[in-house]
This record gives sequence, structure tokens and C-alpha cells, in this order.
Amino acid sequence: MSEIKFIQTTPQELDKMIRSAVRDEIRNTPKEREKPYTKKEVAEIFKVKSITLDRWNKNGTLKSYKAGRLVYYKAENVHALMDSKR
Repeated sequence: MSEIKFIQTTPQELDKMIRSAVRDEIRNTPKEREKPYTKKEVAEIFKVKSITLDRWNKNGTLKSYKAGRLVYYKAENVHALMDSKR
């Protein structure tokens, strides 16, 4: 049977550990995730509002692409921004 260990950590440290694990998992996902992210997905990843993504697109932080009325972001650009936000 495995042993359970309790460690003391602050909410901020826990948040950082979880974000790091999610980033690693996203980066290590097979090529199928090379499909573009939707605006909603990117907003959830970075925990920002839609207006912030519009501003990032305008100032060149994260370029978006439109297909009709829908807005998408290239996976490689999202991953690069995640790495720079560390």
C-alpha cells in the first residue's frame, strides 16, 4: 500500500505547482493539440478576460486569427506565451 504524505504549502505555491503541471502536460500532448485554441480556451488558460486577449492581439503579445466571426490562436503561440509568463 502506498504511503500518504502531507506537506505544508501556501495557496500560491499550490497554484504554481498546478499551473506548472498543466503547462507540462499541454506541452507534452501529442501533435493533435496543434489545432488552434479558441478565444475561450486561451482566456481560461491565462485566466484573463476576452478584452485582455483583444489588447494582446493589438499590441502583438498574442496574435489571433479569424475564421468568419470566430477567433483562434495558434497552439505554438499560446505555448510560447506560457513559457514567457513563467
